[in-house]
Order: sequence, then structure tokens, then C-alpha cells
Amino acid sequence: MHEIIFARKKLNEMTFLEIHEWSELTSSSTHFSSPFYQYDFAKVANDTGNLVEVILGYVNKSVVFILPFQYDSIIAKILGLARRVGGQLSDYSGAIISSNIAFNIDVASLPLSYLFLDHVPKQCQRLNVEEGYFYQEDSSQIILSGDSDTYFDEFKKRNKKYYNDVKRLERMAERDFGPINFTYKSIDQREFEHLINKKIAQYKQMGVKNPLEKDWTKEMLRTLFKGGLANITPVLSVLNAGDKWLASHFGVEANGIFHYWFPVHNNEVNKYSPGKQLLFKIIEKSYSENIHCIDLGLGETAFKDKFCNNSIPLYKTQMVSNSIYGKFTKAYQAALWKFKAV
Repeated sequence: MHEIIFARKKLNEMTFLEIHEWSELTSSSTHFSSPFYQYDFAKVANDTGNLVEVILGYVNKSVVFILPFQYDSIIAKILGLARRVGGQLSDYSGAIISSNIAFNIDVASLPLSYLFLDHVPKQCQRLNVEEGYFYQEDSSQIILSGDSDTYFDEFKKRNKKYYNDVKRLERMAERDFGPINFTYKSIDQREFEHLINKKIAQYKQMGVKNPLEKDWTKEMLRTLFKGGLANITPVLSVLNAGDKWLASHFGVEANGIFHYWFPVHNNEVNKYSPGKQLLFKIIEKSYSENIHCIDLGLGETAFKDKFCNNSIPLYKTQMVSNSIYGKFTKAYQAALWKFKAV
């Protein structure tokens, strides 16, 4: 059995070699291909106001274990309230562990007092947690194989009327507004800000929690959109008919995994189903972009059910040390959740 030596450090204290080994671990395993497991994602979170730290595990001085987490504020750090990197913006979390490590790891051995994690897939449940893992929801996926004709032939077998309706509405939009113009990867800052503003307005109109409420969340998206990252590619897609804006989407891609993240459409043209039209276009283009999976994220919707052909169950857990401080932090967090639920 390998002996793992653990060390905790601030993200910006990592060496070039450790960052490289992080990239090697996430690119060599399909379990950790998602953009949310990349070092770049943690760095952007850290650079936009979060206090990101990481626990690294070494065998013979090589990194075999990575557990990143963040504190949203100085107060959260003082209280020991750590959570997943990216907070509400991240759709996956958990420890990144080398496939060469054949055994599970006891949380009590980690230099950590308290960590709440959700959006944890099965492959990241190799930490022995006293609290256990509790089912949250499924993350829907579109697995792409063959070519776009292959996917849509299968789609039509399941949803022929749905497919024909979307194509008919596309022709109607073209007739009423002008030629359909789809940009898969826009670099226009104005189009990006337009999406952010429309998305915030959509959350407000729907009366749901706004994950972009805090300034750091918007800055994190802006930083990702600027690009220039080693392991994450930003993708801003825009659909127009003539001069009429129909829909936009901002997502991120890494290792052939495209995460469908922030879609928004023009409510004035709802009858043309612009969001569905846009997703059709994104799927078609993904084949030429070497995308093999489009991850639609957490939550069940009839919209997702039409498109997805795979799903991943996600879980949540609390990682609590045996220290008095860890127990105190757990009790404090439980009281905080209870207060918010009232």
C-alpha cells in the first residue's frame, strides 16, 4: 500500500510542477475531464475574490491526490466554512485521485476541519466520510458518437414530432426576420454582457435564486470569457435571424467535455422556440469541434429529457474532522442551514 503524504496550501503557492501534474491527472482520466475539475477553473475563482486552497497528496513526491476548496470570505475562513471551488457556479466537485491509488482515503487523515461538497459524482466518492453521501439529483448528458446525422437520427426515433416542430419554427423565424445566423464561438464582449444582463433579468422574472447576484460570480464568468487559459475554452454562442436576436449561450469546454451552462433567449420570440433552435445548432457544431459529451447539468426538465441520452447521479456530503473545531463548525453550519430554511 502506498503511503500518501498530505499537505495543505493556498492555490497561488502551488509550484509549476504541481500545476502540471494537476493537468496530467484531469486530462488522463475521463472521470475528471469536466472544466470544473481543471486548475484553470480554481485559479479564476481565486483571482476573482475567493480564497482558494488545496490539499495535495504525494507518493514519492508526485501528486496523486487533489482536493480544491474555497472560502467565500475572510469570515468564512475564520469559521472554517469551506465549500466547492466556484461555489454556485460549479456543477461538479470532489477529490481528484490518481487511478494508481487503489484504496479509499479517510477524511480524518486530511488537514481540514470542515468542507461541504455537493455536485459530487460517484467517481469522486473515494473519500471515506462519516456522514456518508446523499443523493442530490442527476446531471443530464448528451453523448456524441458517429456524426451529427447519427445523433439526430436517434433523436428523431424518440422525438420525431419534436424534431420536425423545431425545424419548422426555424423556417418560420427565417421567413419572418431574415436568414438564420449562428455563431458558435463569439468573442464580442458586448454580446457577452448582453447575455449576462438577460440572464440576470430572467432569474428575477422567474423568481428564482440568482447565482450571479454576487459581483465575484460575474467577474469569474468575464475572466473565463476572456480566454487565454491552458485547459478551458470559453464558448459564447449566438443565434440571430436577420437583425433579430433569438438566443445566446455561454459555456466552457475541456478535454472534449462541453458544459452547457448559461442559456438565455429572447422572450419576444418565444413562439419560435429559440432556445431549442440554439441547442440544435450547438449539437451540430460540436462534432467538428471534437466534443464527445455535452453536459446539460443538474436538474430534471422536459427540455433536457428530450436531448439527453445519459445521466450521472450527483451526491452531497459534509467532511468533518474529529477535532473540536471541526465539530463546532459542523454544528454552526447546521444551525445556519436551519435558520435559512425558516
